[in-house]
Amino acid sequence: MLSKSNILSIIVINNLLTIMLGNSHKEIIGVWIGSESLSSQSSNYENKDIELRISHGGDRDGFLIYESSSSLIYNQELSWAFHYLQFNKKENALIFHRRFLTPLGILGSQQIRYSIGEVSSNLISLESDVPDNLFSHKMTLSRFMLNIGDLQPINFPLAQNYPNPFNPSTTIVVHMENYSNGELDIINLNGENIKTLFSGVMNVGISKFNWDGSDDAGKPVASGTYFYRLKMKNTFYIKKMVLLR
Repeated sequence: MLSKSNILSIIVINNLLTIMLGNSHKEIIGVWIGSESLSSQSSNYENKDIELRISHGGDRDGFLIYESSSSLIYNQELSWAFHYLQFNKKENALIFHRRFLTPLGILGSQQIRYSIGEVSSNLISLESDVPDNLFSHKMTLSRFMLNIGDLQPINFPLAQNYPNPFNPSTTIVVHMENYSNGELDIINLNGENIKTLFSGVMNVGISKFNWDGSDDAGKPVASGTYFYRLKMKNTFYIKKMVLLR
């Protein structure tokens, strides 16, 4: 039987571990936007836009949960897949876990380990560490600094602007299934709203909006990365674009 002092020591150790895990998790919790490159036998691409959201949750102690627009690490069929993330700060690695049910009802699992090449408060680069070099997957991500609430990185009604990169103007396409009040804004990397393209009732179907690279005062903005954000009630849909002068 454990003595009171032993029980107290266990509680203190557990609390310290919880605090340590929580502090380390703060380094990666949030919304990350960037690009990915994949080289494998079945697919090859470079600098494809990617979104990754990391947050607390799930039923596994010491793990985080995540969502991503990358099909390699995330399966959109949430009804049968469970996604967990493990941050091993000591080994400087992120491990993406997927648990799933096969069509035959058998529980399966998959994990991909990534070495962290660079990490700061706003930037992280990851490279897959896969035995036998079955594939190579790299991600370069920047932390999205806005409080964007319920970001939906999957299956949203906001299409990629075209052209992108662009100069001097670009077209943003919104596809609505129902009438809804919405606001379409242009924001910079600091989270500042520089122009509102539309505010009102979004029509059903496809709507196109043009941005000429100017702010609300009509002044041209500088070259760089910008985001366009569609807000409907408490939900935000966001994509990035690049303006070249």
